[in-house]
Order: sequence, then C-alpha cells, then structure tokens
Amino acid sequence: MLHQSFWLRVFPVAILCSVLVAVGCGQQRQTGTVAVSAPPAKHVGEPLTKEDYEAFGKKLEKAVMAQDSNSITLCYSAEKMFENAISDLNLSDTDRKVLLSGGAEGVSSLAGSLTQTIKGGGNFKFVRIKQTDDKWSVLCRLITPRGASNYQEFILVRFPNGIIAAEDVYMHSTGDMFSQTIRRNVLALLAEKQKKSAGTFKDSDQRVLDNIERFLELKKAAQEGNNVRALAAYNGMTPEFRDQKEVLLNMITASTKNDLAQARKSIERFRELYPKNLALDFVLLGYHTSKGEFDKVIECYSRLIDAIGGDSVLHYRRAQVLLRENRQKEAKEDLQEAVLQEPTLTNAYPALIDLVVQEKDHPATLKWLKQGIENKAFNPDENFFRTTEAYQNFVKSAQFPELVQWLNARKK
Repeated sequence: MLHQSFWLRVFPVAILCSVLVAVGCGQQRQTGTVAVSAPPAKHVGEPLTKEDYEAFGKKLEKAVMAQDSNSITLCYSAEKMFENAISDLNLSDTDRKVLLSGGAEGVSSLAGSLTQTIKGGGNFKFVRIKQTDDKWSVLCRLITPRGASNYQEFILVRFPNGIIAAEDVYMHSTGDMFSQTIRRNVLALLAEKQKKSAGTFKDSDQRVLDNIERFLELKKAAQEGNNVRALAAYNGMTPEFRDQKEVLLNMITASTKNDLAQARKSIERFRELYPKNLALDFVLLGYHTSKGEFDKVIECYSRLIDAIGGDSVLHYRRAQVLLRENRQKEAKEDLQEAVLQEPTLTNAYPALIDLVVQEKDHPATLKWLKQGIENKAFNPDENFFRTTEAYQNFVKSAQFPELVQWLNARKK
C-alpha cells in the first residue's frame, strides 16, 4: 500500500509545476487531433461558445499576471486532470484515494510556481482561441525569466458547478497532454513501490513500468549533458520503449554537444515516427544553433509559426536570426508582424526602427517611433534625434517636424 507521506515527498512540485512552467523555444500542438488515453471530463450544460473561450483566456492571463493563486487554480482544474490521468489504472481503492489526496496536495503548488515565474520577470499571455478540425482550444504563451517560452493549449469543459475550466492542457514543448505527463509520473512512483507489478496493468502502462528507471536516468543525463550515461540508459530500454517521444527528445538533448551521430539518429527516428509533432522543432532550435546551422534554425521557427498560427515572439525571434544572416527584408516583415500582433512587445522596436531608418523610409520611421514610444519601448526627446548620426536624414525629412510636434503634445 502507498503511504501519503511518501507520496507527498516524491510527487508534488517537481512533476507538475516544472511541466507547466516548462522550457520551450527561446534560448507544439501536433497538427491534427491529439489522442488522449485518459477519459475526458463530462461537459455539463450548453456547448461552449467562442466568447466563452475568449473570456477564459483573458481571465487566465489576468489571474497569472496578477499572481492570483486562487483564480489560477480554478482555471487549471488540475485535480480533475489528475483524476482523469489515473482513472483507468489498476489500483486498489486505498491506493487510489492516497494518490488522489497526494495529487491534490501537490497541485496546490502549481499556482505558486506560476506566480513565482511572473514575480521573477516572466510573462504569461493569452494569444488567441485556436481551432483544430471542429474543436476549439485556448492558446497561451508562457515566457520564463530566462526568456525560454512554452505554448500551452487549454481544452475546456463546463463542470457541474458551472465553472468553465481546463480538463487538460496540450504542451507544445513536450508534444504531449499534461494528463499524460501526470500518468507517466504516477507509473514511475508505482514502479518504485510495486516492483512485481507484471500482469496488473495494460500493456502500454506495463511498458512504462518496465522501463521507467532507465527513462529517469536518461532524463537526468540529458539535463546534465552526459551523453555516455544517456546512451547506456537508452540501450537498457526495450526496443519499443526507445521509440517513445520523450525518450527520443531526451536523447537528442543529451547527444547534441558530444555525439552528433547519435543526435542525428534520434532526430531521424523521431521524424519517421512523429512527422507532424512540433516538439522536435523546439529541441532542434538549440541543436542547429549549436552547430551554426542558422538556415535550419529559421526553418524550425517557420514550421512553428505555421503550425501555431503565428505569434509575435516567434516572429521576433525568427527576425533575430534573419538579421544575423543579413536577410533584412524578411527580418523587417517579421518585426512588423510582431509589433502589429503585440504592440507591447518592446524588444522588437529598436531593430525594426533601425531597418526603416537605414532604408530612409521616413513615413515608416515616424509610424514605428510613435508606436514604440507609446508602448514604452524607449523615451527619446527631440535633441536625441538631432544629435544622433543615424537619424540625420530623418531630421531633414517632412516627417520630423510632425514627430517633434507629437512629442511636445505628449508633455502637456
């Protein structure tokens, strides 16, 4: 039997919070329908409307940015996700109750983890509602204080108490549903406590139990960049388990610096098995950057932009690589798209304005200067432009007096 004190010590924050506050691009919804093995929650009442999805996205963004832990917890409905994840596992009633109780205790730290991310300088934004086939989801973006980003899609239902909340979350950076990450970690716990579990679980879960110790060793080796230990753990797994998404992604991460042949082998295998899954592109951003293959970094960003439906941060980051490759025209298009989608994305304005100033496009210079100043990207005065060499042609233009008049009006 599982004891709650052991469960609370092993499971809580590291499993749940680190996934939802996960790294992604910066330093995936799979196209098509994502299969979820755990049974979904039963929706109650009228079907949700686009307005319901919009309202949820805005509510969640407000709660996270305001560091409102209670409201965050209500939006995620993490306890229900946990219940769904273990509902069909072959557990005794006692162990199930202990797991649910311990899981509820563990997920109480989720909101705290998110608020700490924001407090440390991170950002959370509702991007848009997203349609895949005939299903809708709420697409959000989390940026950590170090600049890494993760895109999350919230699958919503209305619960019996009338609250609209997420029954699950698709994590683009891992290519998996949150409930499935919970499920794998529950199986990891069971593997430790129930060594002789053969025959008590369905085949797919039994494979996880049989390989979980080597998988956890692989993850640790990948985090440490130890390709030798990673390969040893990988080779110790059953052939079928080696083809799991998360196994292959961790092998790529572990092998990137010191074993490029193994990294390429894992990349090719992932593409063969999961051709539409975008989690690989999040990993490949670092892989191609480390090899100086910036054309391929641009391709990764392009695939992410197309699949996610575009996002200001992805456009901005692709623009940075395009500028490095002296592809100014494409970079300018990305930077313009970034600030049009998200006018408060202050990092994008300096590079965009540099480009239009170099082109002597004075109307565009005026336009983006005003928008950048309004959104607090910078705060120049008239003297700055008159004394900065790069702006001398703009100072002589018909647009400069208009800018000066606009700046003076802002002082009043």
